[in-house]
Amino acid sequence: METVERPRPVFSKTLRPEGRLYFLDVYKARNGGLPYLSICENRRDREGGFHRVRLFLSPLAVSEMREALGEVDEFLRTVYTEQAQA
Repeated sequence: METVERPRPVFSKTLRPEGRLYFLDVYKARNGGLPYLSICENRRDREGGFHRVRLFLSPLAVSEMREALGEVDEFLRTVYTEQAQA
């Protein structure tokens, strides 16, 4: 059986907020197209194993996601600021 070599990311960032583990990896497209972002979340399940969720985004989707996350961040900061003042 022939083994297939997994592609290596051209850029990688790891985040560990609140007991979860996120990998943000940029890969070259195998077909020579645009690079893409892979966001992978690993977390422990109830049995002690890992549960993995992956999201793949094109460069255009990354730009749109960044804008949307900025709006969400601003909203959450406003909500938490209002709650802290109450």
